[in-house]
Amino acid sequence: MLSSRTNFPAVQFNDDRILVSDGYSQTIGVISLSEIYTPSTSTGSMNQNRQYHAMTLLANGNQVLVTDDLVSGLSTNTSELYNINTRIWTVISNNMPERRVLHSSTLLNNGRVLISGRIIDSSKTALYYDPISSTWIETGSMIASYCENSTATLLINGQVLVTGGATASKLARDTAEIYDPTTNTWKQTTGNMLTGRYYHTAVRLLDGTVLILGGLNASNLLTSNAELYIPSSDLFISTDNSTYSGIQMTLTLLSNGYVLSTPGGNIKGNYPILSEVYNPSIKKWFKTGFLNIGRQSNIAFRISNRVFTFSGDNVGETLDNCEFFSFT
Repeated sequence: MLSSRTNFPAVQFNDDRILVSDGYSQTIGVISLSEIYTPSTSTGSMNQNRQYHAMTLLANGNQVLVTDDLVSGLSTNTSELYNINTRIWTVISNNMPERRVLHSSTLLNNGRVLISGRIIDSSKTALYYDPISSTWIETGSMIASYCENSTATLLINGQVLVTGGATASKLARDTAEIYDPTTNTWKQTTGNMLTGRYYHTAVRLLDGTVLILGGLNASNLLTSNAELYIPSSDLFISTDNSTYSGIQMTLTLLSNGYVLSTPGGNIKGNYPILSEVYNPSIKKWFKTGFLNIGRQSNIAFRISNRVFTFSGDNVGETLDNCEFFSFT
């Protein structure tokens, strides 16, 4: 890549190109540089330097929404749109009603973008961006407040599952809730997660269930416990635990329905390199190839029959290298 970075988001375009924006570099601090992997092309700078922000490809396939940031310990409520065709960043004139970092951004089936998670100014609000009117609309109140480093997963029925996250005092939540875009309201799931967690990862499987793995538990210890959310029962069930799972790991759904995991980092400063594959038909993890370098806060996308993973950090060093995992 043109710059090493961590604490950044990325989105995959419909043509498999990948956009990354800003983040943090050990050598220069908060970065003001975006790139497109095609294999590697600069896109120019955003109007605001950002890290811990979120990005979402809009339903039109031509624009990317970027929300909030954290720079020099301060958060803003600004947002921008990136035009894929012109490669120009434009500030959205309507500021978000709250400031957020470490939040989630989810494209809904109606074309709106749901924003939820850690909030600076208030506690239980979530909102969505309407690209037609370019306005921000608050949803009904969430059940839980704050929810730093929670996950948000779009379900097959168009609702959104939000799991876990940390409280303001860094305690892992075991609660989960569902956003219904037709009523613009939230409800708590029938059952709580089996393991409270934050800094974890989730991915929707081909059968509509959601695989949840890793993160820090209620004792602020690393957990390799895995569980599945079953939409039909609105409950969580246990599944096979992985060998390694860490903070800010990746889960990538493969075309054959399996899931590739890269292990992330752990609280002792170790960065495992063993990746694993989850077989949902028998609910088992299997060891697979090794990363060339351990990495935390990396990004991973499936491109054809390969998984492309890049950047992140290792022992305080921000990375600029990339690697592929091939599967059949």
